[in-house]
Amino acid sequence: MKKFKKITLGMAALISIISSCLFFTEKSFSGEFMIYENNDTKIYYEIHGKGKPLVLIAGLASDSQSWITIIPELSKHFQVIVFDNRTTGRTKSNEKNLTIDMMGDDAANLIKYLKLENVSVLGHSMGGIIAADAASKNPDLIKNLIIAASPYEVGERIKEMFSDMVIYQKNGMDQSLWFKNFFYWILTDSFFENKELLRQGIEYNVNYPYPQTMEGFEKQVNAMNSYNGKEIIKKIRQRTLVIAAEKDRLFSVDQCRELADKIENSKFKIIKNAAHSIHSEMPSELANEVLLFLNQQ
Repeated sequence: MKKFKKITLGMAALISIISSCLFFTEKSFSGEFMIYENNDTKIYYEIHGKGKPLVLIAGLASDSQSWITIIPELSKHFQVIVFDNRTTGRTKSNEKNLTIDMMGDDAANLIKYLKLENVSVLGHSMGGIIAADAASKNPDLIKNLIIAASPYEVGERIKEMFSDMVIYQKNGMDQSLWFKNFFYWILTDSFFENKELLRQGIEYNVNYPYPQTMEGFEKQVNAMNSYNGKEIIKKIRQRTLVIAAEKDRLFSVDQCRELADKIENSKFKIIKNAAHSIHSEMPSELANEVLLFLNQQ
């Protein structure tokens, strides 16, 4: 089997595209597309809409385009800022090792660079962990926190699964099969009933124009697997909404509820019939929960 050095991830972004049967490009949005330089790191970011700032943080193996199905609705109400985490999309970095702490600092530093105030932050999956890290260290910078499909702690089963995904890459697993295996964990059963949609999803991922390297994916997996956020969670004082997906195979409702229970000023919501990639398959439901929470300020 042929080995490959790059694997095109941007996972949630591309699933968003094919699950909605709409192929978006940068030209689909009116917004600003820029680079923020911080030492040796160049962070790619976009700004959409006007209003109070809302920063969206993508999860493992995903970049700023993971939010394309939800940006149009949220940007009607907020100034939405999305960016590529280290090792993903169009962000350039050369760190030897990657940590959640580093990515949390990237988010906070971008907010400071843009001189934003009264910021709300929404993170999905590993992005939720990054958002929690940033919020805990920047109580005066971040006003509201929304964490979607993220656990209190990553269990050993999921750590082993993602570590195996790294091994599959190194052993030269066929890219199409690799993506299909990933889909099993993050999408609903109904997604697989449409064989053409599944084919398009795999094909689009394999040909994604902003690929994450195999080394980049491994760095992110190591960052998530080595992170212990128990002390960080105790420090969160922001208004917080924790959202769980009813049919999430990665991080269960109980795991998300445990996170909500550990945060002092939090609310907990479950999105019915959703799998892990909530914003891909059920963007309207997620947007509604976000807007309801933020409009209650």
